Amino acid sequence: MRYVTDVHIESAILHILDPRGNGLTLSERPIQLTGDTRLSEYFQYHIQHSLNHSAIKAAHFRSHSQDSTYDICKGLFDGSRSFVEGSQVLAKKLYTILKKDGRTKQGDLAVCFYQAGNYPPNERFLALLKIDPSEVFRHVEKKDSTGKKYVTFELEPEAFTEEKLQKSAFIRSPFENRDYDMMVLDYEAKNRRRRDVARYFIEDFLDAEFALDSTQRTKVFYNEVIASLNELRPELSETEYENVYIHLRSALTSETIDVEQWVEQLPLPTDRKEHFAGRIRERLPDRSFSPDQKVVSQFLKKRRFRGQYGLKVEVRADRFDHVIKSVERIEDDPEKTDYFRVVIETEKWDEVSR
Repeated sequence: MRYVTDVHIESAILHILDPRGNGLTLSERPIQLTGDTRLSEYFQYHIQHSLNHSAIKAAHFRSHSQDSTYDICKGLFDGSRSFVEGSQVLAKKLYTILKKDGRTKQGDLAVCFYQAGNYPPNERFLALLKIDPSEVFRHVEKKDSTGKKYVTFELEPEAFTEEKLQKSAFIRSPFENRDYDMMVLDYEAKNRRRRDVARYFIEDFLDAEFALDSTQRTKVFYNEVIASLNELRPELSETEYENVYIHLRSALTSETIDVEQWVEQLPLPTDRKEHFAGRIRERLPDRSFSPDQKVVSQFLKKRRFRGQYGLKVEVRADRFDHVIKSVERIEDDPEKTDYFRVVIETEKWDEVSR
């Protein structure tokens, strides 16, 4: 869900959280987005840019108890809570946490339902955006013709330049069992010296934890790349195949893997790169991660291949070129379907009992 295009804001509401000043200001109705293209673009911009941030991670809710953040969000999705009432409950919860913390200054909570052009029309996502005070906008309190109070933004021309959201969550519909419930950006959490400050958003407010650890991310990445190689093998030359494998080995032994950058640097045409990208995106929502070197050492110790009729070949990776002398795909044999001709050189070929 972090790869979204053509974001459409379905509804949005703003609440002011000012624990060291004027307190909590709750909107009684959503923002009027119709006719205000600039305000819609503001939310679209921040949703897409936050989801594209290298620090964003997949997470899942820890608690499904009554009045937990999961329960509130579920109510928003299934309609058992109104958009206004549910967003107010979320704002009150975050405000209480900020007031108790005592060190966090004023900010706003924006709650948005949005859709994406590359997802089915009936799939909605919920964005929770903590927006810090900024020089490029100011929030204003207004009342509509019925007397309902609401908060909106007045934007300066440079509203989309340089500004980044430090904390945001993008939540999927909670009605299915999935590997993760949301993507979370908590940029401050990268700074270990501020863990005591950053913890409030992910742990206290969302009551969430990261869904994948480094071991799981490493396994998913490796397995999906190998699966993609196997799927594309009929279309790849042996040189292309080996170059991708070398590219994989290099990434796994690096300190950090940026998945999008890794795909972009693949020595392949664009359409084949996209095959890898699509397969990895489906299982690995995190853009950037640090490989687990214990897992990596196991993956890279040997290379393993499987053929027909139970054929298996396992070779130490550091001696692979000494044993596997050539691999050739034969496509022009009129008497057979396409097959591989593999030349193995070994001083030993013993049959084993098991």
